[in-house]
Amino acid sequence: MSFRDQLKACREACGLTRAALAEQLGVSASAVGNYETGVSFPKEDVLLRLFDALRRPVRAAVQRLSHYISQH
Repeated sequence: MSFRDQLKACREACGLTRAALAEQLGVSASAVGNYETGVSFPKEDVLLRLFDALRRPVRAAVQRLSHYISQH
């Protein structure tokens, strides 16, 4: 599963809208939409807040992220 698919699935599993997640991250809802569609990728500081907001352990997420980056 790609990062963008995982992001959307995790956001929905947490019961968050794009706007609600964006508010927690300090970005716009359209930025979250861009992350979910693969148009852009969150910067490191936003990525760390994203893991926290979605209650995901950083280690597991970094391992998946490394795998994703190595494929692209």
